[in-house]
Amino acid sequence: MTFDVLLPAGGTLKPDDAKAFGTLYKSLAKVGGQTVLDSTLDAVTGLGNVRRVVLAGEAEVLAHPDASRATDRLPGGNSGPQTILNGLEALTAHDAADFVLIVTTDLPF
Repeated sequence: MTFDVLLPAGGTLKPDDAKAFGTLYKSLAKVGGQTVLDSTLDAVTGLGNVRRVVLAGEAEVLAHPDASRATDRLPGGNSGPQTILNGLEALTAHDAADFVLIVTTDLPF
């Protein structure tokens, strides 16, 4: 059994929260000393049998050093659903894994 993982990463923080965390993007907020993106990547890569990890989001997120851990990076869409669709299209353009996991990168927000 193999997995491909899609990480949509375009969610933004409220202005006061963005100021406190030093970033506009939820996925780049540091919680417990690491970004939410990095924690999410730790979790999904630790599953085993993960073939590809596609990160879909804004340019600032895609340019962050933690984003380099993703197999592929692509621009997000104009909305959360469009970002997910873009990621699924990128994953299905290649041979498909048995399962696709869509994991948000904005928790605990």
